[in-house]
Amino acid sequence: MGNAMPNAPRSPFSLPRSSSSRREDKSVDSSPTVFTSSELAQFTGEKKQPIYISLASVVYDASSMREVYGPGGESHHLAGKDASRALALSSFSARDLNDLELSDLGGAQLRQLDTWVKRFREEYNFPVVGRLILKQDMTKEELRRFNGVDNVRHTCLVALNGVIYDVTANGWDHYGPDGTYSLFAGRDASVALARMSLDPEVLDDANLDELTEEERKTLADWSTRFQQKYSVVGKLLD
Repeated sequence: MGNAMPNAPRSPFSLPRSSSSRREDKSVDSSPTVFTSSELAQFTGEKKQPIYISLASVVYDASSMREVYGPGGESHHLAGKDASRALALSSFSARDLNDLELSDLGGAQLRQLDTWVKRFREEYNFPVVGRLILKQDMTKEELRRFNGVDNVRHTCLVALNGVIYDVTANGWDHYGPDGTYSLFAGRDASVALARMSLDPEVLDDANLDELTEEERKTLADWSTRFQQKYSVVGKLLD
């Protein structure tokens, strides 16, 4: 069955809750808020609502600069949106304001985005209020880059029983690059978690038909735990 997990929990439900969301997001508490794009769109400052803006999927409260980002402000078009692409390209067309794709950005554009991130954090001192989750079905190959490292948003996804979960906000300590279970990031972890194994060969095994009854029960427990703790963002297509 491969190597048992080091410090393996007695059951999926004995896993401690994450104490922080991301290395850069220390101001987010142990249960950070997650937003879908439609939920984020509600926070534009209208009717005295807060003003939230997402950069690289980190959601900031820009309400302290309402004169700039609020109704009537010169940058109100960024309110309630993920402004990553628009600011990276210095383009505020409707297309770029609504396009969430960042993988095609070049080096200079990524540096421009990083400049804005630092400005939001250090110059404007905008509080971090949560994280934007993006819903997308994908293949296992497409899933691989969502390991917390190999994508601009540092998104960390784990697939289980055909369902894709975003574990970035609440599971970074476990599944992020320095986490005990980082091997599962960007992968289908169904068989590995069912067998409580960190063996790479087990992780590469996607055949659920060979699981024992006990392993199926363990997988079902993990699925319940993931459903309770993490956001579903899509399904595996293969």
